[in-house]
Amino acid sequence: MSLSLFPGAEAAPLALKAVRQALGRRLFGRQMLHFARVGSTNEVARRLAAQGVPEGLLVWAEEQTAGRGRMGRRWEAPRGSSLLVSLLLRPYLSPERAFLLSALASLAVAEAVEVETGLRCELKWPNDVLVNGRKCCGILVELEGKGHRIAYAVIGWGLNVNLRFEGPLAERATSLAQELGRPLPRLPLLVACLERMESWYFALRAGRDEELWAAWRARLGMLGRTVEVSTPEGPFVGEAVDVAPDGSLLVRRADGTLIPVRAGDVSVRPIAANRGLVVE
Repeated sequence: MSLSLFPGAEAAPLALKAVRQALGRRLFGRQMLHFARVGSTNEVARRLAAQGVPEGLLVWAEEQTAGRGRMGRRWEAPRGSSLLVSLLLRPYLSPERAFLLSALASLAVAEAVEVETGLRCELKWPNDVLVNGRKCCGILVELEGKGHRIAYAVIGWGLNVNLRFEGPLAERATSLAQELGRPLPRLPLLVACLERMESWYFALRAGRDEELWAAWRARLGMLGRTVEVSTPEGPFVGEAVDVAPDGSLLVRRADGTLIPVRAGDVSVRPIAANRGLVVE
């Protein structure tokens, strides 16, 4: 088994009453749903969004049976080991600016983890949160459009809190407990994530897009590094030089061609491999 509960961790559920009391009268968490076990928190939030539930709805589960990440990947975690959360928003955004929601979520989680644990976080384009180069949180943003604006957005995130990774999986994934060498309570982490998300969401609503974008971009550890990119059109290698205003990763190939990557899987090559790339 490559995934298990970290030794000493208690898989006690995040009780609805405790979360409500900790959040107080915030917009995020105005309505809440808690499941011991559910297919996907994102699916629950999307179904309720379609029924007209207002923004701020918070859905979380102790275990998911059909959790999803980017590009259709499964997201698995033992019961009570992680934060498996979805948040419903109704932002006044055009679809062209939707990437700001993904940036907002990943930035907020990184800031929350740093405040609660002291662990330094980097971001991997477009929205993975890394600790010591390994993934500790994945984010999935799903949208529904209405004309030229977003009708609703569901931000789902899975944060590895008290997980133990073994075998090949441990080379690319980690948990906060594994990095600290001790289990952590999940409630303070959930509250911190929501506080940072709400703060950045209000900043976005106030028109402070550039501030959000700059803070997110500053944490992209792959900029200036050699990356391998897998896209529907095929893989290629280049240098990640910047991010475009629409959220695309700009990758310069060895022949000097600048490629905007809007969707795909991007991985950083080891430092030794970087020396072999000639960029014109």
